[in-house]
Amino acid sequence: MTNDLLIEIGTEEIPAGFIPSALESFSATVKDALRRLRLSHGQVRPLGTPRRLAILVEEVASQQSDLEEEVIGPPYSIAFDEEGNPTAAAKGFARSQGVSVSQLRTTQTSKGTYVMVKKVQKGRLAMEVLPSEIPGWIEAIPFPKSMRWGDGELRFARPIHWLVAMLGEEVIPCSIAGIRSGRTTRGHRFLSPQEVEIQNPGAYIGLCRGLHVLVDPEERRKVLLEEARSAAEGISARLVEDPELVEIVLNLVEYPVAVVGRFDPAFLELPREVLITAMREHQRFFSLEDSQGRLMPHFVNIANIRTDSMDLIREGNERVLRARLSDARFFFREDRKRPLAERVQDLEGVIFHSKLGSSLEKVERIRKLSRLMAQRIAPELVHKVDRAATLCKADLTTEMVGEFPSLQGVMGREYALLDGEDPEVAQAIQEHYLPMGAGDRLPSTLIGSLVSLADKTDTLVGCFGVGEVPTGAGDPLGLRRAALGILSILLERPMGLTLSWMVRRALEGVSSCIQRPSEEVQEEVLNFFRVRLANLWTSQGHAAETVEAVLEAGFDDPREAWSRLQALDAFMKEEGFEDLALSCKRVFNIVKDAPAGEVDPSRFESEEERSLFEAGRKAEKEIHTLLEEGKPLEALYVLASLRPRIDAFFDAVMVLVEDPVLRENRLRLLVQVAGLFRRMADLSKISAKP
Repeated sequence: MTNDLLIEIGTEEIPAGFIPSALESFSATVKDALRRLRLSHGQVRPLGTPRRLAILVEEVASQQSDLEEEVIGPPYSIAFDEEGNPTAAAKGFARSQGVSVSQLRTTQTSKGTYVMVKKVQKGRLAMEVLPSEIPGWIEAIPFPKSMRWGDGELRFARPIHWLVAMLGEEVIPCSIAGIRSGRTTRGHRFLSPQEVEIQNPGAYIGLCRGLHVLVDPEERRKVLLEEARSAAEGISARLVEDPELVEIVLNLVEYPVAVVGRFDPAFLELPREVLITAMREHQRFFSLEDSQGRLMPHFVNIANIRTDSMDLIREGNERVLRARLSDARFFFREDRKRPLAERVQDLEGVIFHSKLGSSLEKVERIRKLSRLMAQRIAPELVHKVDRAATLCKADLTTEMVGEFPSLQGVMGREYALLDGEDPEVAQAIQEHYLPMGAGDRLPSTLIGSLVSLADKTDTLVGCFGVGEVPTGAGDPLGLRRAALGILSILLERPMGLTLSWMVRRALEGVSSCIQRPSEEVQEEVLNFFRVRLANLWTSQGHAAETVEAVLEAGFDDPREAWSRLQALDAFMKEEGFEDLALSCKRVFNIVKDAPAGEVDPSRFESEEERSLFEAGRKAEKEIHTLLEEGKPLEALYVLASLRPRIDAFFDAVMVLVEDPVLRENRLRLLVQVAGLFRRMADLSKISAKP
């Protein structure tokens, strides 16, 4: 028999940003607990609004499944004598387990034959085990900030006012923060403020809907978007798509109702991003545009109520927004009194990092590094790259960015265009911040890409150089994000820049700020890149050992390493791959500590040695050419062609002979062969069937 389980925690309004992660954690905790309690169940549905966090679990078993376990006792040789009679050890073990000696059985372990007893723990009723569990589930919900209230010790996002805990039609007796569980929920604070009893968990969502509470986030998101789009269509407009704002507003309301407002068209003189940001960040309003994509002097607000006085809400929205946009226009006009280029020197008063100097010093390092990159791959762009790098941080000193930090780069682009700067330079000023996170768009121009690489590499190398290394507990300076940004650009654009070259050049720029050996810092930074690449590719579905095999062969050029990974994934499906991997392991095992050196063909004593040597030299040239042509899969086929000669060599030749000259020469030959594998992938890292 099964019943639905419902837990609802009624609170004061929880901050919108707290709710998604709280529901995710709450859901995971409940799933883990039900598994631990041996209570089978169906779908687990996290539900919630600003005033409640809830979990609805379908078809929870009314009783735990029985637990069968094997308890291992003493070795058989100790538990029974030579005639098979139980000793004191057997009797004591049986007594401790509450069974007779006749119920003891034997089992084979890695240490030999032992006596054991099978025990069955009868499952308890769900209503017996859940009351003591539920308070712990609630206490385990994490929040960025928690609070205590009254005389209680519980810390939670906001004070708890009611608690529902039901299994089927029965209330699960428990309490949290002095509040006892029941079956009573509450409706919308203004539209349905009454308390209502829940007859069974299956009726919960519909009951809340009738109380003007859309407790299912997916249903609330659908209604929110329908309301907003319908309101926009009513004035022949369309929403400016903003998924992040949807997620924020979604958790600000229980019952979304769209309200269209208007602002003075004169404010359209402000840049589009300024208007959108002012409406979005200050008021959580959605911007509207016409069919041509031009911003309109209207907005949509999602209210949490429907009344007969919606005009009052609209007028209030318009009044507040007018003040916000007036402030933004003031900031814009003040900023325009000085060209962007004049603000560069002001960066001397902006600290980038206490150990790495001011933002002006950082800009000088970005200029130097980006120029070196441009000289290396696009000399014709050196001047534009230098100009973009010079101006890339200047907008940090503007009033507008001071008010809206999210507009850094955006305002730099806008002010640069208004100052008459080259459009490519202006675009690069904005794009040098990209990508800002996983999956974010990349710079669209080479100029923006180079300045972005220089900025992020300087930050990464500088912070590692002064000991600001990310830990498992956090990454306050966003170094993981910076490393992934660098890798994303290099993986997307065929630039010919290598990680080690970029890190060395960046180290030259921060050398006066760090007290550690440059080689040590470079090794740490490159290993940091390696870990990021491994995490990136395994998260995309590539096997960890395949990724490790490729990275072991080198990742200085991430794009080239990526092509080898794709080739290896395809090659591993070929017949004979496992045999090649085993051959690779034989080579790697024997040359583990052997030094490299020139092979002397005159020392060969067998045709197998000579054959492997000549085939290896030919393969080396072919592999080099194929990799230069971007054909790693074909290079792997060349490598595979060596397997018969490798196997024949091991069958006919004793490598570790007593003669030191012969031994060293044969080891050098195998070191060269191992080098061919290492150029492609360390196949010894990949499991192969013997």
